[in-house]
Amino acid sequence: MDIFWAAFEPSGDLFAAETLAAIREIRPDLIHCGIGLSHLMNQQADIEPAEDRFRVVGTLKAIPALFAAELYAKQIAAKARGAKIAVLVDSWGLSIRVAQRIRQISPQTRLIKLIGPQVFIYRSGRALTLARAFDHLISVSTLDRAFYQTLPLRQTYVGHPAIGRVREGDPGAVHRKTNMPPHGIRLLLLPGSRAAEIARLTPVFVETVRRAHLAAPGLQVLWAPHPSMRRNLEMHPSYSGKWGTLAPADLSQADLFAWADVALAASGTVVTEAALHKLPVIVAYRVSAMEEWLYRQLGAKAAWVSLPNLVAGAEVVPEAIQKNCNPDRLAILAIELLTNRAARTVQINALRAPLKAMGAAGGIAPAKAAAAAVLQEFSER
Repeated sequence: MDIFWAAFEPSGDLFAAETLAAIREIRPDLIHCGIGLSHLMNQQADIEPAEDRFRVVGTLKAIPALFAAELYAKQIAAKARGAKIAVLVDSWGLSIRVAQRIRQISPQTRLIKLIGPQVFIYRSGRALTLARAFDHLISVSTLDRAFYQTLPLRQTYVGHPAIGRVREGDPGAVHRKTNMPPHGIRLLLLPGSRAAEIARLTPVFVETVRRAHLAAPGLQVLWAPHPSMRRNLEMHPSYSGKWGTLAPADLSQADLFAWADVALAASGTVVTEAALHKLPVIVAYRVSAMEEWLYRQLGAKAAWVSLPNLVAGAEVVPEAIQKNCNPDRLAILAIELLTNRAARTVQINALRAPLKAMGAAGGIAPAKAAAAAVLQEFSER
């Protein structure tokens, strides 16, 4: 086995698959195996499905999963034994455990962390923990550079993965596949990629849409959860077709973004993806009050949760967080953007600088830059 992959979250799984594909363009002879989700599993490699019980939001929900994660990490490490390179993607709590166990049973394996923990939001001590466990960090954010500069760790910055996925969308595709009217004000709802996000945000989004309809009676609404969460949304007691249409599964993200005037999104990678497609977006995020308190105890200190705002150092993208993540606040934000073209233009223009800062030097696609970093490690071992 040449390269072992481990990805546990949809966004990380996609970037891992893109990186693997880019490696194959240069070194088609290398043997890949590992665990992952749908994108890695579609790469015609020996990839087993990752367990999804560790995809949790909120510290309290994560605590029980930590006990199971210890055993799961040992099982994953056993699969990686003997690999020349192991690339562990995102998912800090599980990745660090897997790395530590691979180090114990397969010390000759070079360990690469693809997408590091958000040390600029949480505890900076995680940078030291990462440096002790891994040989190389492939970073997608400039915000964490300073935390690793004095540590004995190779670091490569490749730019945000979403930059390599910007495509020209077809706004007419939604009309053709849903029979929604071809004209009108359009709101895209992106309630998340985790079950907890769907559970918490669906009732808030439904009530927000109801209120937005009062201000914009002809409003068109499309729900687009992550594909793995479609069933969760459909089964949620608050969801019904009365307050929007569920986007067909075969509609591309680029087509959805091209169709919409505004997006209301759960905090995550999709916020940056929408911004890159010049779609004005509103960010929603909510955990329990106890979980919020625990986050603060763990050192969470950022004023914002979305990456464009963190890079900009200002609230360019409106955020509705915790107690502000309610229909009153979200409806006001949504109506302002939906009914005010100038406000939408202001956000798009303000996002230019932070989005530019997220790119890699030389304009290289992030997946290709990540592939080059992995292959460099491979050639030097």
